[in-house]
Amino acid sequence: MHLITFIYDSELAEYIGKKSSEEGIVFYNRSFDGNVIVGLSAIDLEKKIHNVAQAMLMANKFVISTKNIDKTFGELIIGAELCGKPVIFTDDNNIEKIVSGLNLNYTISNKENILSEIIARAADAETGGQSYTRIDIDAAFNVKGIGCVALGIVTKGAVNVHDTLFHSSGKQVLIKSIQSQDIDIKTAGINTRVGLALKGIDSDDIGKGDLITSEKVGTASSIETEFRASRFVGENVESGGRYVFISNFSYRTCLVEKVDGNHAKISFEKPIAIQKNDAFLLLRNTVPRIFARGTVL
Repeated sequence: MHLITFIYDSELAEYIGKKSSEEGIVFYNRSFDGNVIVGLSAIDLEKKIHNVAQAMLMANKFVISTKNIDKTFGELIIGAELCGKPVIFTDDNNIEKIVSGLNLNYTISNKENILSEIIARAADAETGGQSYTRIDIDAAFNVKGIGCVALGIVTKGAVNVHDTLFHSSGKQVLIKSIQSQDIDIKTAGINTRVGLALKGIDSDDIGKGDLITSEKVGTASSIETEFRASRFVGENVESGGRYVFISNFSYRTCLVEKVDGNHAKISFEKPIAIQKNDAFLLLRNTVPRIFARGTVL
C-alpha cells in the first residue's frame, strides 16, 4: 500500500523517510510495516506557499510539527481544514485550544509513533479500482541511453509497462519502463510515485503539472467551479479578483470572471491541464494565503 503524506518540518521529514528528488517540493521515501510512505515537504514556506498548497492537494494525510506556533502554523491549519484530510500533529506543544474551533480530523503523536500513525488509517487513502489511468507529473528530464523520463504520482487507476497513454498536449506516449523506490516494476497502482521512461515525447515538452492519462485530456483556458472560502479569513472569492490557482502540481495566476453564490467561472493566464472533479486551492497575497478550496465542475 502506498501513502502520500505532506510533512511540515524538514527534520521530521528526514526522520520519516530518505530524501530523494527536489523540485520546489522535497520527496522522502520510506518502507514501513509493509507500506510505502512518500513524504512531500515544501521548500521555503514563507516565499513559496504554492508549494505547500500543491503538497497538501497531493497528500492523503498531513503531518504538522507543533515546534513553532507562529503565523505559518496558523496558515497550515487553515489550509488543512479546507482540505478536510486527516492531520497528525506532533506533541512538541499543546495545541488543543488553538485547534478547538477548527473542524479537523486530527491525532497527536510523539516522534517515535509517527510512522505508525501515518499508516494507522491507511485504508482511508485507498481509492483504487478505476479503469481510467492518470499520472500527475512533477518533473521530467532526459537520461542518456534511456531518453525522456518523467517523475510523477499515480492518482487514478494503474500504469503498466508497454501501456500507450496520452500526454496532456495530446501526444501519444509509450511506457517503456517503470521505476518506484529505485526498483524496476511492471505495474504501479494509485498513490505510487513513479519514474516513467517514455517513448514519443521529449522532456522539453513535459512540465510540472502536466498529466499522462489513458484518455485524452485537453487544456482549458477557463473553467466552472464550486468553491468555499475559509470562515477564518474574512474574505470571499470576488468577481474580478486575481488569485493563484493550485490543482495538484499545477500553478496558474487566475481571474475570477463571475461569482454566483458558491459557483465561480475562473480564467487562466495560460491554459491548464485539468479535469472535472479536480480539487483546487486559491491563494491570495495576505496571510493566511491559502484561503479557499473548490472543485472543477
